[in-house]
Amino acid sequence: MKSHWQILGVPENASTEDIKKAYRQKAKALHPDVNKAPGAAEQFIEVTEAYLYLTERRYTRLIKKVTPTRKRKMTDEEKREAYRERPAGMPGCVMRNG
Repeated sequence: MKSHWQILGVPENASTEDIKKAYRQKAKALHPDVNKAPGAAEQFIEVTEAYLYLTERRYTRLIKKVTPTRKRKMTDEEKREAYRERPAGMPGCVMRNG
Protein backbone atom coordinates (compact mmCIF):
# COMPACT_ATOMS: atom_id res chain seq x y z
CA MET A 1 0.00 0.00 0.00
CA LYS A 2 1.31 3.42 -0.93
CA SER A 3 1.81 6.13 1.64
CA HIS A 4 0.02 9.45 1.33
CA TRP A 5 3.30 11.01 0.31
CA GLN A 6 3.83 8.47 -2.48
CA ILE A 7 0.28 8.90 -3.78
CA LEU A 8 0.90 12.62 -4.27
CA GLY A 9 4.49 12.06 -5.42
CA VAL A 10 6.07 14.41 -2.90
CA PRO A 11 8.90 13.83 -0.40
CA GLU A 12 8.06 13.56 3.31
CA ASN A 13 9.66 16.94 3.97
CA ALA A 14 7.54 18.69 1.32
CA SER A 15 6.08 22.06 2.21
CA THR A 16 2.34 22.66 2.36
CA GLU A 17 2.63 24.62 -0.89
CA ASP A 18 4.38 21.67 -2.61
CA ILE A 19 1.66 19.31 -1.38
CA LYS A 20 -1.06 21.62 -2.68
CA LYS A 21 0.68 21.99 -6.05
CA ALA A 22 1.09 18.22 -6.46
CA TYR A 23 -2.54 17.64 -5.47
CA ARG A 24 -3.86 20.18 -7.96
CA GLN A 25 -1.83 18.69 -10.81
CA LYS A 26 -2.95 15.13 -10.07
CA ALA A 27 -6.56 16.11 -9.35
CA LYS A 28 -6.79 18.01 -12.62
CA ALA A 29 -5.48 15.03 -14.58
CA LEU A 30 -7.63 12.44 -12.77
CA HIS A 31 -10.91 14.34 -12.33
CA PRO A 32 -13.81 12.18 -13.57
CA ASP A 33 -15.17 15.03 -15.73
CA VAL A 34 -11.85 15.20 -17.59
CA ASN A 35 -10.48 11.67 -17.47
CA LYS A 36 -12.91 8.96 -18.62
CA ALA A 37 -10.38 6.12 -18.22
CA PRO A 38 -11.45 3.20 -16.06
CA GLY A 39 -10.16 3.61 -12.52
CA ALA A 40 -9.56 7.34 -12.85
CA ALA A 41 -12.38 8.16 -10.42
CA GLU A 42 -10.92 5.82 -7.79
CA GLN A 43 -7.47 7.36 -8.25
CA PHE A 44 -8.99 10.83 -7.94
CA ILE A 45 -10.57 9.85 -4.63
CA GLU A 46 -7.28 8.34 -3.43
CA VAL A 47 -5.38 11.51 -4.32
CA THR A 48 -7.98 13.69 -2.59
CA GLU A 49 -7.89 11.56 0.57
CA ALA A 50 -4.08 11.75 0.64
CA TYR A 51 -4.18 15.53 0.26
CA LEU A 52 -6.77 15.94 3.01
CA TYR A 53 -4.82 13.66 5.34
CA LEU A 54 -1.52 15.47 4.84
CA THR A 55 -2.92 18.99 5.08
CA GLU A 56 -5.06 18.20 8.13
CA ARG A 57 -2.10 16.53 9.81
CA ARG A 58 0.07 19.60 9.28
CA TYR A 59 -2.73 21.94 10.39
CA THR A 60 -3.29 19.94 13.60
CA ARG A 61 0.43 19.97 14.35
CA LEU A 62 0.56 23.73 13.83
CA ILE A 63 -2.44 24.31 16.10
CA LYS A 64 -0.89 22.16 18.82
CA LYS A 65 2.32 24.15 18.54
CA VAL A 66 0.69 27.57 18.97
CA THR A 67 -2.01 26.60 21.48
CA PRO A 68 -0.99 26.75 25.12
CA THR A 69 -1.10 23.42 26.90
CA ARG A 70 -2.89 24.79 29.95
CA LYS A 71 -6.61 25.28 29.77
CA ARG A 72 -7.61 28.89 29.96
CA LYS A 73 -9.88 29.88 32.77
CA MET A 74 -13.56 30.18 32.01
CA THR A 75 -15.07 33.64 32.20
CA ASP A 76 -17.94 34.23 34.62
CA GLU A 77 -20.37 34.34 31.70
CA GLU A 78 -19.12 30.98 30.38
CA LYS A 79 -19.51 29.48 33.86
CA ARG A 80 -23.09 30.76 34.12
CA GLU A 81 -23.93 29.38 30.67
CA ALA A 82 -22.43 25.97 31.48
CA TYR A 83 -24.39 25.93 34.75
CA ARG A 84 -27.65 26.71 32.92
CA GLU A 85 -27.04 23.99 30.32
CA ARG A 86 -26.62 21.18 32.87
CA PRO A 87 -29.41 18.64 32.83
CA ALA A 88 -31.96 18.94 35.64
CA GLY A 89 -31.01 16.86 38.65
CA MET A 90 -27.25 17.25 38.20
CA PRO A 91 -25.35 18.40 41.28
CA GLY A 92 -25.34 22.15 41.54
CA CYS A 93 -28.52 22.52 39.53
CA VAL A 94 -31.71 24.04 40.73
CA MET A 95 -34.91 22.57 39.35
CA ARG A 96 -37.31 25.33 38.38
CA ASN A 97 -40.91 25.31 37.32
CA GLY A 98 -41.56 26.88 33.93
